[in-house]
Amino acid sequence: MSTLFVSDVHLNDSRPGMVHAFVEFLGSAAREADALFILGDLFDLWLGDDDDRSPHPRICDALARLTASGLPVSVVHGNHDFLLGRQFAARTGCALLGDHTVVDVYGTPVLVMHGDTLCTRDRRYQNYRKVVRNRLVQKLFLSMSFDWRMRKAAGIRSETKKDVALKSDDIMDVTEAAVAEAMRRYRVRHLRSLGGRQGFSHGFDLLVEAALLLLAPVLVLIMQITDLKTRIRQHGTVRVGFDQIAEYCHRLVIIVTQIIGHAQPVTGTVRVTAVWIVCKELAECACGISIALLV
Repeated sequence: MSTLFVSDVHLNDSRPGMVHAFVEFLGSAAREADALFILGDLFDLWLGDDDDRSPHPRICDALARLTASGLPVSVVHGNHDFLLGRQFAARTGCALLGDHTVVDVYGTPVLVMHGDTLCTRDRRYQNYRKVVRNRLVQKLFLSMSFDWRMRKAAGIRSETKKDVALKSDDIMDVTEAAVAEAMRRYRVRHLRSLGGRQGFSHGFDLLVEAALLLLAPVLVLIMQITDLKTRIRQHGTVRVGFDQIAEYCHRLVIIVTQIIGHAQPVTGTVRVTAVWIVCKELAECACGISIALLV
């Protein structure tokens, strides 16, 4: 009996030997195991489930063959491939786990994770992580063209190399206190975290993220107005009742109340997210009211 744990393979087209070795591993040694856990950074860079750059299709096909044979494969997001999503899971048959998941390994509860959350000395990275793991941020990023995402990623990597060069390994390594706290919180005596964090991390500054997020309400408004024009063109007229306007306003009141209720203390990430939510709701309210007045 054996359960395999792998991490930080960082597969990409510039490492053909590693890609070949990993595909061979999935087709041979892995098939003899009871389960396989990939604890983050399987890919060196994954920009969304539409990222079909080489060698991604080859790896996905190899994983699909492995899971089709009956072997359960579980994948944890890393800091290089945190955009792995449902389409990847459906394509490969892999199960995507949360950041901290307790699994049963032959009757023993084991906490599995990538490990970057344990690098608590690197506060800048932890702030960055909160932003890029936010679902609203990811949805907006994935709505951009793939070419745009590639250009953005290239810029991030360039800045990251400069940032990492200025940091000691001690700052980027896991801390004993964070490990002990994680094990206490999840009530386990065993933890599997083969990766820490080296590299792709700090590209988005909070101010840059704020600017990006504030574009979202404008996009929402443009999309709704475009939809309105299409409906008018198809049906000749569109009617929006005042009950819908009331619903918009009611939603806005609820959101603002929730934000005020959790206002202290707030991190930069929470503030950015709050601004995004409020602006989005304001845009939808304005659009709804404008439609009502127009028709």
